[in-house]
Amino acid sequence: MNNIQSKMKLTINIKQLRIVNFLSVAVTFILWIVFFSVFFGDESLRLNAAMRSSYPVLISSPLLAVFALLISLKTRPQKGTLLYALFLSLVSEDFVLQHLHNVNNSWVPLWILMVSFAIAGTAFIKSLQIFPRALTRDDISSVFKWKIPAAYLKWSLKNYTWIVYPVIIFGAGFLSTLYKPVLGFTVAFLNIGILITGTLSLFANYRRSTTSEKNKILWLLWGVLTYTFVAIIAIITELFNNETSPLIRLIFTSLTSASLIVSMVMSLFFSDTFDTGILIRRTIVDGSVFTMIIILYNTIEHYFLHWLSEVLHLSDVLISSFLSGLFVMVFSPVHHRFMHYLERKIKKSGVGNTRLDAK
Repeated sequence: MNNIQSKMKLTINIKQLRIVNFLSVAVTFILWIVFFSVFFGDESLRLNAAMRSSYPVLISSPLLAVFALLISLKTRPQKGTLLYALFLSLVSEDFVLQHLHNVNNSWVPLWILMVSFAIAGTAFIKSLQIFPRALTRDDISSVFKWKIPAAYLKWSLKNYTWIVYPVIIFGAGFLSTLYKPVLGFTVAFLNIGILITGTLSLFANYRRSTTSEKNKILWLLWGVLTYTFVAIIAIITELFNNETSPLIRLIFTSLTSASLIVSMVMSLFFSDTFDTGILIRRTIVDGSVFTMIIILYNTIEHYFLHWLSEVLHLSDVLISSFLSGLFVMVFSPVHHRFMHYLERKIKKSGVGNTRLDAK
């Protein structure tokens, strides 16, 4: 049995996982471009009541692919982080496939939706089991005292569940398509199971992590908990109501989308994905220089440009182009000097803090 499990381990390395992420993000972007070209070209589709309630998803879902790209490019190499980035691109891809299916079901058959759903659900569960550290059976035993959830989560850690989960999700979803009345219930049940499994795994990981690791996933835990809670209520509401009003659907989609986007932004900021020092310096310098250029350019153009064009009898366009080039040459050295000045200040303060810590 151990030999079988060892053969079924995830043997993909960091470099290969990054390549898979980039391919997934590329496919997702292409699909969103196709959808939005259809969406903006069809007024009846934009005015559809069901589509209007999905506007928060249409705004937030492409951002998930952007976050996946940022994490894959900028994050420190760790399989759990990259796998979670893959999940983000896959769930964005799953959303766009659903919308394309709703536009024309011949473009995206149901079985393709089920394959996408199965892969994204598995990536969600597995990424939260190894981010920021690999979850162990002992971790689960120490966090969960109830035998049934503890036994299930221990089973979910087994290597062969990389194959079992997609087969179960795809099999249940595909079989339910043969009898459409149970399709909605089956998908809802699978969604709830995936969300609960991933959330419990992340919670156990959070409880057993070090302080620095907890800081990395605090906002992610908050986002997953909020999304799971709202999504389960939305699923139950739709199951027990034959028709849910567009306003109620809009509220639910807005809450789930907002929880995902806020948690992603905060997670990126606090999990050392970016060098925040560089981010702040760039923001201060570029923002200050840009503001100075806008104020000075508009002032000079308003009070001087028209007078100069009348005196020299030159075209406004020609003088504006000359003025723009002059501003680029003048402010480029200012930009670099300002950046170097801030870097020296930050380095000095860092050295001072280090000395104080040493004392």
